[in-house]
Amino acid sequence: MKTPNFACFFDIDGVITQGPNFITVAKQAIQTLIQLKVPVVFVSNTCMLESDKAKQLSAVLGVTIQPDQVVLAQTPMRTLTDFHNKHVLVSGQDKAEDIGQMIGFKSITTIEKVCEAFPELDMVDHMHRVRLNGSQICIVPATVVMGIHDHAPSNTLNTAVTTIESASNLDDGCQTIPFEDSALKSRIHNYIDTSKFKKSVRARLMVHQVVAGIRAATELSFDFIVLLSLASMLAGFGLLENSSIIIVASMLVSPLMNPIMGIVFGLSVREHLLWQRGIRNELIGLFLCILWGFVIGLCTTHAETRWGSSTSFPTSEMKARGDLKRLWVGVLIALPSGAGVALSVLGGNTGSLVGVAISGAIEQINKEIHELSGTNDTLNRMMSKLNTEKTSIETDLRVEKEFHQRLQEALANEKEKVSTLHFDIHELNSIEQEYDSYKKEMIKKQNDLEKRFHEQEETVRELGLKLEGYIKREDEFREKDVLQTSTWMKDEDVKECCQCKKDFNALRRKHHCRKCGQIFCEACVCTKLTLVGSNKPVRVCDMCCTRVLAQCVVNNP
Repeated sequence: MKTPNFACFFDIDGVITQGPNFITVAKQAIQTLIQLKVPVVFVSNTCMLESDKAKQLSAVLGVTIQPDQVVLAQTPMRTLTDFHNKHVLVSGQDKAEDIGQMIGFKSITTIEKVCEAFPELDMVDHMHRVRLNGSQICIVPATVVMGIHDHAPSNTLNTAVTTIESASNLDDGCQTIPFEDSALKSRIHNYIDTSKFKKSVRARLMVHQVVAGIRAATELSFDFIVLLSLASMLAGFGLLENSSIIIVASMLVSPLMNPIMGIVFGLSVREHLLWQRGIRNELIGLFLCILWGFVIGLCTTHAETRWGSSTSFPTSEMKARGDLKRLWVGVLIALPSGAGVALSVLGGNTGSLVGVAISGAIEQINKEIHELSGTNDTLNRMMSKLNTEKTSIETDLRVEKEFHQRLQEALANEKEKVSTLHFDIHELNSIEQEYDSYKKEMIKKQNDLEKRFHEQEETVRELGLKLEGYIKREDEFREKDVLQTSTWMKDEDVKECCQCKKDFNALRRKHHCRKCGQIFCEACVCTKLTLVGSNKPVRVCDMCCTRVLAQCVVNNP
């Protein structure tokens, strides 16, 4: 049967099952498709393992369903490899955490764990749940004072004042609070008037207002990228022109302070998303500045070494950015500037924020002016020294000219010698070529002789092998001839050992030498050797053993 060129894609819910029951017609249809070898895939949004769902379908349909034929709601998440190493919140039924680990997620937090850790959170009413930023400062949306009785104790007064102060800090403001006792109301207002100086050192904005403003300023927006690009170009041209004024202008245009404020304020109020976003945008901004500097550097390579009215690169502004002393001075300037930035942000005074930037820039310009004046004095001293050196160099130059003339005369003489040497070298090259040709012929002859020597050596080796074979055959023939010519003594004719001459008896038995055929006692034929024509070692007398061993030594030296 030909394999079908199509496949079937079934939704389990509503097509194969209807509620808890399976459709009989669907079961028969799927069995028929599998018999016809049609590829079948099942889809469901059930929160369970693919292997368990495959076993369940196999038991109900009566056919074998493989796990790779089942596509569940979490199956496409296996391709989200970029999120597998990140911390994720998993929501699902029963084995949601185990399924997430099998998919590939390494760090998992479930809804149940969040509810256990923060039981005060309402995970259902998302519309009315108050957003908390993880800060230690408690944000109270509203406070209402219903009334205060006569002769209120001091702690009640303090509580009321604190309540009114908290209510006055809300964005929506506070409505007029009716008091039944005018004296108590007067006391409260007097207390608030005396604490105005204390309130002046606090932030005039609510914490959530500051967080919202810094969060909006930290965002990676179109304005952020454009302003940073313009500031990078201004800074690049300022470094090229060695102009501190243009560099200060780039500082005022640059929005890189916003991510830094996001990092600092996010760490202060424990707003993880805020400081992480600030670090990310700060790194992106720094990369963008380096990229624009690289582009400007490429463009300036077409304008030779000098650019406009500046000296050759690197300029003094470029050198100053890599000075260790400037770095420490910048740190000391940044400390009070940071305090001014904090007061400006918390107080909503953006004008003072610009003033902080300008003050730091003016301080830097003044230092550069002082350094340039010192550099000017140093250059004047160097000019006077160079003039003195110029006169000495002119004197040396005249001496060098005379020496140069003498060298030219010597060079002409040397050229004549070189021409003679060239002629000699030409003759030597011709001799060398003849030598090389003779050498090649000798090498060729030597190779031929070596080849003949190896061939003759192989021939001698083959002849030697053949000679050894002939010698072995001759020895075998000789051994066979000796065995044939040797007389085999009869037992009844011999009464004593042929070697030790001792009489035979019941204890001293007769033994034939398998080489010569003579009869010896057991002590005289105790040696066993493997002879030609025998498959195993046999008894031989001492004389035959000596002759056989000597023959072996001769044949195999």
